[in-house]
Amino acid sequence: MMKPREVRLREFLSNSNLANPKSPPWVHSTPSSKLIKIIQDETLLAMRCDVFKGEKLCYLFAWQLPSVFVMRFATPPPIKRIYPFDTGAFDRNRMPSYLTAFDMQNFDLGSDDALIGRLISLYFVSAPFYAPMQLSAGMG
Repeated sequence: MMKPREVRLREFLSNSNLANPKSPPWVHSTPSSKLIKIIQDETLLAMRCDVFKGEKLCYLFAWQLPSVFVMRFATPPPIKRIYPFDTGAFDRNRMPSYLTAFDMQNFDLGSDDALIGRLISLYFVSAPFYAPMQLSAGMG
C-alpha cells in the first residue's frame, strides 16, 4: 500500500504531460494616479513587499485596478516566483478557506515560466484567453 505524500503544485505540473502553450503576456496593474509618472519614466519599480518580507518586487498581476500594462519581451526580466493567485489576498485570508487551509508555499511555481502554460492547460482544453497569474520579478 502506498503512503500518501504531499505534492506541491510545481512538482505536479513539472511531472505532468500537460501541453505547454505559448507563454501569456505579462500584466502589470496599477492605480491610474501613477500612470503619467510611469509613462514619463518608462519604468516599473520594484517596491518593498509586505508578504515576502525583505524583498523588493515588481508584481505583474494585481486585482481590480484601473490601469493595466500588457507586456511581451524579447528577453523577459528574471522571475523571482510565480503563484496562480494574489499572494497578498492569500496572506490576509481573503481567499476561500479551501485554499488557505494549505501552506501558501505549496502553490509556488518557482521561476519556471513554462509551468504557467501547463497550469492553463490543466484548466482549459484550449486557451481562448489566459488566466491571470501573479509573477514577482526580483529586482534586488
